[in-house]
Amino acid sequence: SQDEEAEYLCEGLAESLIATLARLPDLRVISRHATFALRDEPRDVAVLGDRLGVDALVLGDLRPRKDRLVVNVELVGVPDGHRLWGERYDRPLTEAAAVEQDVADNVAQQLKEAISSDDVARLVEKRADPQAYLLYLKGKSLLVGSATQMVKGAEYLEEAAERDPDYALPHAALAESYILQSFHNILDQQVALQKARAAARTAVRLDRDLPEAHTALGMIRMFDWDWEGADEAHRHAIEAGPGRDVPHLEYADFLAAMDRLPEALEMAERARKLDPVSPNPTHSVAYIHMLMGDYEQAIREFSAAIALHPNWIWGHIKLAGAYSRNGQHDKALAEIRIAEAALHGGGTPLARSWVARVHGAAGDRERA
Repeated sequence: SQDEEAEYLCEGLAESLIATLARLPDLRVISRHATFALRDEPRDVAVLGDRLGVDALVLGDLRPRKDRLVVNVELVGVPDGHRLWGERYDRPLTEAAAVEQDVADNVAQQLKEAISSDDVARLVEKRADPQAYLLYLKGKSLLVGSATQMVKGAEYLEEAAERDPDYALPHAALAESYILQSFHNILDQQVALQKARAAARTAVRLDRDLPEAHTALGMIRMFDWDWEGADEAHRHAIEAGPGRDVPHLEYADFLAAMDRLPEALEMAERARKLDPVSPNPTHSVAYIHMLMGDYEQAIREFSAAIALHPNWIWGHIKLAGAYSRNGQHDKALAEIRIAEAALHGGGTPLARSWVARVHGAAGDRERA
Protein backbone atom coordinates (compact mmCIF):
# COMPACT_ATOMS: atom_id res chain seq x y z
CA SER A 1 0.00 0.00 0.00
CA GLN A 2 0.98 3.66 0.03
CA ASP A 3 0.73 3.75 3.82
CA GLU A 4 3.87 5.46 5.14
CA GLU A 5 3.84 3.56 8.42
CA ALA A 6 3.49 0.22 6.62
CA GLU A 7 6.46 1.19 4.44
CA TYR A 8 8.88 1.90 7.26
CA LEU A 9 7.69 -1.17 9.19
CA CYS A 10 8.23 -3.42 6.15
CA GLU A 11 11.69 -2.04 5.49
CA GLY A 12 12.58 -1.91 9.16
CA LEU A 13 11.54 -5.47 9.97
CA ALA A 14 13.29 -6.82 6.87
CA GLU A 15 16.49 -4.91 7.62
CA SER A 16 16.46 -5.96 11.28
CA LEU A 17 16.03 -9.59 10.26
CA ILE A 18 18.90 -9.33 7.76
CA ALA A 19 21.13 -7.70 10.38
CA THR A 20 20.31 -10.33 12.99
CA LEU A 21 20.88 -13.35 10.74
CA ALA A 22 24.01 -11.80 9.19
CA ARG A 23 25.70 -11.96 12.60
CA LEU A 24 25.93 -15.74 12.23
CA PRO A 25 29.42 -16.48 10.85
CA ASP A 26 28.41 -19.69 9.03
CA LEU A 27 25.42 -18.11 7.29
CA ARG A 28 25.75 -15.94 4.17
CA VAL A 29 22.90 -13.42 4.14
CA ILE A 30 22.32 -11.16 1.15
CA SER A 31 22.29 -7.46 2.00
CA ARG A 32 19.28 -5.15 2.22
CA HIS A 33 20.31 -3.24 -0.93
CA ALA A 34 20.21 -6.36 -3.08
CA THR A 35 17.04 -7.80 -1.64
CA PHE A 36 15.11 -4.51 -1.58
CA ALA A 37 15.99 -3.97 -5.24
CA LEU A 38 14.09 -7.18 -6.08
CA ARG A 39 11.10 -6.83 -3.77
CA ASP A 40 8.74 -5.74 -6.58
CA GLU A 41 9.80 -8.60 -8.84
CA PRO A 42 7.45 -11.58 -9.39
CA ARG A 43 7.93 -14.17 -6.65
CA ASP A 44 9.58 -16.73 -8.90
CA VAL A 45 11.73 -18.57 -6.38
CA ALA A 46 14.04 -20.15 -8.95
CA VAL A 47 14.73 -16.82 -10.72
CA LEU A 48 15.21 -14.82 -7.51
CA GLY A 49 17.39 -17.51 -5.96
CA ASP A 50 19.58 -17.65 -9.05
CA ARG A 51 19.99 -13.85 -9.22
CA LEU A 52 20.93 -13.67 -5.55
CA GLY A 53 22.99 -16.87 -5.53
CA VAL A 54 21.30 -18.33 -2.45
CA ASP A 55 19.95 -21.69 -1.27
CA ALA A 56 16.85 -20.33 0.44
CA LEU A 57 14.61 -17.26 0.56
CA VAL A 58 12.66 -15.65 3.38
CA LEU A 59 9.47 -14.23 1.87
CA GLY A 60 6.85 -12.21 3.68
CA ASP A 61 4.22 -9.52 3.71
CA LEU A 62 3.03 -7.13 6.37
CA ARG A 63 -0.31 -5.40 6.98
CA PRO A 64 -0.82 -2.93 9.83
CA ARG A 65 -4.44 -2.86 11.01
CA LYS A 66 -5.10 0.05 13.38
CA ASP A 67 -3.04 -0.89 16.44
CA ARG A 68 -2.24 -4.44 15.27
CA LEU A 69 0.37 -5.97 12.99
CA VAL A 70 -0.29 -8.96 10.69
CA VAL A 71 2.84 -10.56 9.23
CA ASN A 72 3.03 -13.69 7.06
CA VAL A 73 6.51 -15.18 6.69
CA GLU A 74 7.83 -18.33 5.05
CA LEU A 75 11.22 -19.89 4.41
CA VAL A 76 11.43 -21.64 1.03
CA GLY A 77 14.15 -23.68 -0.63
CA VAL A 78 15.75 -22.81 -3.97
CA PRO A 79 15.14 -23.67 -6.77
CA ASP A 80 11.92 -25.68 -6.33
CA GLY A 81 10.28 -23.41 -3.74
CA HIS A 82 9.52 -26.19 -1.23
CA ARG A 83 8.28 -24.73 2.06
CA LEU A 84 10.73 -25.26 4.92
CA TRP A 85 8.81 -23.22 7.46
CA GLY A 86 6.01 -20.69 7.67
CA GLU A 87 4.14 -18.66 10.28
CA ARG A 88 1.43 -16.02 10.56
CA TYR A 89 1.82 -13.41 13.29
CA ASP A 90 -1.12 -11.31 14.47
CA ARG A 91 0.22 -9.16 17.29
CA PRO A 92 -0.20 -5.70 18.79
CA LEU A 93 1.81 -3.12 16.86
CA THR A 94 3.98 -2.61 19.93
CA GLU A 95 5.31 -6.18 19.54
CA ALA A 96 7.04 -5.55 16.19
CA ALA A 97 10.47 -6.18 17.77
CA ALA A 98 9.27 -9.50 19.21
CA VAL A 99 7.99 -10.57 15.77
CA GLU A 100 11.38 -9.85 14.18
CA GLN A 101 13.18 -11.81 16.90
CA ASP A 102 10.76 -14.76 16.63
CA VAL A 103 11.24 -14.91 12.85
CA ALA A 104 15.04 -14.83 13.24
CA ASP A 105 14.92 -17.58 15.87
CA ASN A 106 12.65 -19.79 13.74
CA VAL A 107 14.72 -19.34 10.57
CA ALA A 108 17.89 -20.17 12.51
CA GLN A 109 16.27 -23.29 13.96
CA GLN A 110 15.31 -24.47 10.46
CA LEU A 111 18.92 -23.99 9.35
CA LYS A 112 20.49 -25.49 12.48
CA GLU A 113 22.19 -28.27 10.50
CA ALA A 114 24.11 -25.61 8.57
CA ILE A 115 25.06 -23.45 11.56
CA SER A 116 26.29 -24.30 15.03
CA SER A 117 24.07 -24.36 18.11
CA ASP A 118 26.33 -21.76 19.71
CA ASP A 119 25.63 -19.40 16.82
CA VAL A 120 21.88 -19.99 17.11
CA ALA A 121 22.17 -19.07 20.78
CA ARG A 122 23.76 -15.74 19.77
CA LEU A 123 20.39 -14.67 18.41
CA VAL A 124 18.80 -14.71 21.85
CA GLU A 125 19.26 -11.11 22.93
CA LYS A 126 17.59 -8.63 25.23
CA ARG A 127 14.48 -7.35 23.45
CA ALA A 128 14.14 -3.62 23.17
CA ASP A 129 11.34 -1.53 24.59
CA PRO A 130 8.61 -1.86 21.90
CA GLN A 131 8.16 1.89 21.42
CA ALA A 132 11.94 2.40 21.24
CA TYR A 133 12.12 -0.24 18.51
CA LEU A 134 9.44 1.52 16.43
CA LEU A 135 11.22 4.86 16.89
CA TYR A 136 14.49 3.21 15.80
CA LEU A 137 12.84 1.90 12.62
CA LYS A 138 11.45 5.37 11.85
CA GLY A 139 14.83 6.99 12.43
CA LYS A 140 16.69 4.46 10.27
CA SER A 141 14.26 5.08 7.40
CA LEU A 142 15.31 8.77 7.39
CA LEU A 143 19.09 8.38 7.69
CA VAL A 144 19.59 9.54 4.10
CA GLY A 145 17.27 12.04 2.45
CA SER A 146 16.61 15.76 2.53
CA ALA A 147 18.18 17.85 5.28
CA THR A 148 14.80 18.01 7.06
CA GLN A 149 14.37 14.23 6.85
CA MET A 150 17.87 13.51 8.15
CA VAL A 151 17.43 15.87 11.11
CA LYS A 152 14.04 14.32 11.88
CA GLY A 153 15.57 10.84 11.66
CA ALA A 154 18.18 11.79 14.25
CA GLU A 155 15.41 13.09 16.51
CA TYR A 156 13.60 9.73 16.32
CA LEU A 157 16.83 7.90 17.13
CA GLU A 158 17.57 10.20 20.07
CA GLU A 159 14.07 9.56 21.39
CA ALA A 160 14.55 5.80 21.00
CA ALA A 161 17.86 5.95 22.91
CA GLU A 162 16.25 7.98 25.69
CA ARG A 163 13.30 5.62 25.94
CA ASP A 164 15.52 2.51 26.21
CA PRO A 165 19.05 3.56 27.30
CA ASP A 166 20.31 -0.05 27.14
CA TYR A 167 19.27 -0.53 23.48
CA ALA A 168 22.48 -0.39 21.41
CA LEU A 169 21.12 -0.04 17.87
CA PRO A 170 19.72 3.53 18.16
CA HIS A 171 23.11 4.72 19.44
CA ALA A 172 24.95 3.07 16.53
CA ALA A 173 22.45 4.54 14.05
CA LEU A 174 22.85 7.96 15.69
CA ALA A 175 26.61 7.78 15.14
CA GLU A 176 25.99 7.01 11.47
CA SER A 177 23.40 9.78 11.26
CA TYR A 178 25.80 12.41 12.61
CA ILE A 179 28.56 11.29 10.22
CA LEU A 180 26.16 11.49 7.27
CA GLN A 181 24.97 14.94 8.35
CA SER A 182 28.61 16.03 8.36
CA PHE A 183 29.10 14.60 4.82
CA HIS A 184 26.06 16.51 3.58
CA ASN A 185 26.97 19.80 5.31
CA ILE A 186 23.85 19.68 7.51
CA LEU A 187 25.86 19.75 10.73
CA ASP A 188 29.25 21.31 11.48
CA GLN A 189 31.89 18.60 11.14
CA GLN A 190 33.44 19.00 14.58
CA VAL A 191 30.04 19.11 16.27
CA ALA A 192 28.95 16.07 14.26
CA LEU A 193 32.08 14.10 15.14
CA GLN A 194 31.75 14.90 18.83
CA LYS A 195 28.17 13.64 18.83
CA ALA A 196 29.08 10.60 16.71
CA ARG A 197 31.95 9.62 19.04
CA ALA A 198 29.70 9.66 22.08
CA ALA A 199 26.97 7.65 20.33
CA ALA A 200 29.37 5.04 18.91
CA ARG A 201 31.13 4.54 22.25
CA THR A 202 27.79 4.05 23.98
CA ALA A 203 26.74 1.50 21.35
CA VAL A 204 29.99 -0.48 21.79
CA ARG A 205 29.63 -0.39 25.58
CA LEU A 206 26.11 -1.79 25.31
CA ASP A 207 26.96 -4.39 22.63
CA ARG A 208 30.64 -4.92 21.96
CA ASP A 209 29.89 -7.13 18.93
CA LEU A 210 27.53 -4.77 17.11
CA PRO A 211 28.93 -4.36 13.55
CA GLU A 212 27.24 -0.99 12.98
CA ALA A 213 28.94 0.48 16.05
CA HIS A 214 32.43 -0.56 15.00
CA THR A 215 31.88 0.62 11.42
CA ALA A 216 30.92 4.05 12.76
CA LEU A 217 33.99 4.03 15.03
CA GLY A 218 36.20 3.25 12.03
CA MET A 219 34.78 6.20 10.08
CA ILE A 220 35.21 8.52 13.09
CA ARG A 221 38.81 7.45 13.71
CA MET A 222 39.62 8.06 10.06
CA PHE A 223 38.40 11.66 10.48
CA ASP A 224 40.75 11.83 13.49
CA TRP A 225 43.66 10.55 11.36
CA ASP A 226 43.95 7.55 13.69
CA TRP A 227 44.85 5.05 10.97
CA GLU A 228 45.60 2.11 13.25
CA GLY A 229 42.46 2.68 15.30
CA ALA A 230 40.32 2.95 12.18
CA ASP A 231 41.79 -0.24 10.74
CA GLU A 232 41.13 -2.12 13.98
CA ALA A 233 37.53 -0.88 14.21
CA HIS A 234 36.73 -1.84 10.61
CA ARG A 235 38.21 -5.32 11.04
CA HIS A 236 36.21 -5.78 14.25
CA ALA A 237 33.04 -4.76 12.41
CA ILE A 238 33.64 -7.44 9.76
CA GLU A 239 34.38 -10.09 12.38
CA ALA A 240 31.15 -9.20 14.20
CA GLY A 241 29.06 -9.10 11.01
CA PRO A 242 30.72 -11.32 8.39
CA GLY A 243 27.53 -11.39 6.35
CA ARG A 244 27.02 -7.64 6.21
CA ASP A 245 28.05 -5.74 3.09
CA VAL A 246 28.41 -2.27 4.64
CA PRO A 247 31.37 -3.11 6.95
CA HIS A 248 33.21 -4.58 3.95
CA LEU A 249 32.47 -1.51 1.80
CA GLU A 250 33.53 0.97 4.48
CA TYR A 251 36.72 -0.99 5.08
CA ALA A 252 37.37 -1.01 1.32
CA ASP A 253 37.04 2.79 1.29
CA PHE A 254 39.47 3.07 4.21
CA LEU A 255 42.02 0.73 2.59
CA ALA A 256 41.78 2.70 -0.67
CA ALA A 257 42.44 5.93 1.22
CA MET A 258 45.51 4.27 2.78
CA ASP A 259 46.72 3.33 -0.75
CA ARG A 260 46.40 -0.37 0.15
CA LEU A 261 44.68 -0.92 -3.18
CA PRO A 262 44.97 -4.73 -3.65
CA GLU A 263 43.46 -5.24 -0.17
CA ALA A 264 40.78 -2.66 -0.91
CA LEU A 265 39.84 -4.45 -4.14
CA GLU A 266 39.59 -7.79 -2.36
CA MET A 267 37.31 -6.28 0.28
CA ALA A 268 35.08 -4.62 -2.34
CA GLU A 269 34.79 -7.93 -4.22
CA ARG A 270 33.75 -9.64 -0.98
CA ALA A 271 31.06 -6.98 -0.55
CA ARG A 272 29.87 -7.63 -4.11
CA LYS A 273 29.38 -11.33 -3.33
CA LEU A 274 27.14 -10.29 -0.45
CA ASP A 275 25.30 -7.71 -2.56
CA PRO A 276 25.27 -8.86 -6.19
CA VAL A 277 22.42 -6.74 -7.57
CA SER A 278 23.02 -3.30 -6.03
CA PRO A 279 25.38 -0.76 -7.68
CA ASN A 280 27.29 0.15 -4.51
CA PRO A 281 29.85 -2.72 -4.35
CA THR A 282 30.35 -2.68 -8.12
CA HIS A 283 30.92 1.07 -7.90
CA SER A 284 33.53 0.48 -5.20
CA VAL A 285 35.28 -2.15 -7.33
CA ALA A 286 35.27 0.25 -10.29
CA TYR A 287 36.63 3.18 -8.27
CA ILE A 288 39.51 1.08 -6.91
CA HIS A 289 40.41 -0.06 -10.44
CA MET A 290 40.48 3.62 -11.43
CA LEU A 291 42.82 4.41 -8.52
CA MET A 292 45.05 1.54 -9.67
CA GLY A 293 45.23 3.10 -13.15
CA ASP A 294 43.30 0.28 -14.84
CA TYR A 295 40.89 2.64 -16.59
CA GLU A 296 39.55 0.09 -19.09
CA GLN A 297 38.42 -2.22 -16.27
CA ALA A 298 37.07 0.77 -14.32
CA ILE A 299 34.97 1.76 -17.35
CA ARG A 300 33.58 -1.78 -17.60
CA GLU A 301 32.73 -1.87 -13.89
CA PHE A 302 31.15 1.61 -13.77
CA SER A 303 29.08 0.64 -16.82
CA ALA A 304 27.97 -2.53 -15.00
CA ALA A 305 26.96 -0.43 -11.97
CA ILE A 306 24.88 1.86 -14.20
CA ALA A 307 23.23 -1.18 -15.78
CA LEU A 308 22.09 -2.17 -12.29
CA HIS A 309 20.76 1.34 -11.59
CA PRO A 310 20.42 3.41 -14.82
CA ASN A 311 19.26 6.58 -13.03
CA TRP A 312 22.19 6.61 -10.62
CA ILE A 313 23.75 10.06 -11.09
CA TRP A 314 27.03 9.25 -9.36
CA GLY A 315 27.50 6.28 -11.67
CA HIS A 316 27.50 8.57 -14.71
CA ILE A 317 29.78 11.08 -12.96
CA LYS A 318 32.32 8.39 -12.03
CA LEU A 319 32.13 6.75 -15.47
CA ALA A 320 32.85 10.18 -16.96
CA GLY A 321 35.87 10.42 -14.69
CA ALA A 322 37.16 7.05 -15.87
CA TYR A 323 36.68 7.98 -19.55
CA SER A 324 38.44 11.28 -18.90
CA ARG A 325 41.45 9.62 -17.28
CA ASN A 326 41.57 7.20 -20.22
CA GLY A 327 41.72 10.11 -22.68
CA GLN A 328 38.23 9.44 -24.09
CA HIS A 329 36.96 12.98 -23.59
CA ASP A 330 33.97 12.81 -25.97
CA LYS A 331 32.55 9.85 -24.06
CA ALA A 332 33.37 11.55 -20.75
CA LEU A 333 31.44 14.69 -21.74
CA ALA A 334 28.49 12.56 -22.94
CA GLU A 335 28.25 10.99 -19.47
CA ILE A 336 28.56 14.41 -17.83
CA ARG A 337 25.62 15.66 -19.92
CA ILE A 338 23.52 12.80 -18.57
CA ALA A 339 24.56 13.69 -15.03
CA GLU A 340 23.99 17.42 -15.54
CA ALA A 341 20.44 16.77 -16.78
CA ALA A 342 19.69 15.05 -13.50
CA LEU A 343 21.57 17.55 -11.32
CA HIS A 344 19.86 20.58 -12.94
CA GLY A 345 22.99 22.60 -12.35
CA GLY A 346 23.00 21.71 -8.65
CA GLY A 347 24.48 18.84 -6.69
CA THR A 348 26.93 18.58 -3.84
CA PRO A 349 30.36 20.28 -3.87
CA LEU A 350 31.92 16.85 -4.40
CA ALA A 351 29.75 16.17 -7.46
CA ARG A 352 30.50 19.62 -8.92
CA SER A 353 34.24 19.06 -8.47
CA TRP A 354 34.12 15.84 -10.52
CA VAL A 355 32.13 17.60 -13.26
CA ALA A 356 34.67 20.43 -13.27
CA ARG A 357 37.60 18.05 -13.60
CA VAL A 358 36.09 16.36 -16.66
CA HIS A 359 35.54 19.72 -18.40
CA GLY A 360 39.04 20.84 -17.51
CA ALA A 361 40.65 17.66 -18.79
CA ALA A 362 38.71 18.06 -22.05
CA GLY A 363 40.22 21.54 -22.45
CA ASP A 364 37.19 23.67 -21.50
CA ARG A 365 38.89 25.61 -18.71
CA GLU A 366 36.29 28.37 -18.58
CA ARG A 367 33.49 25.86 -17.96
CA ALA A 368 35.66 24.00 -15.45
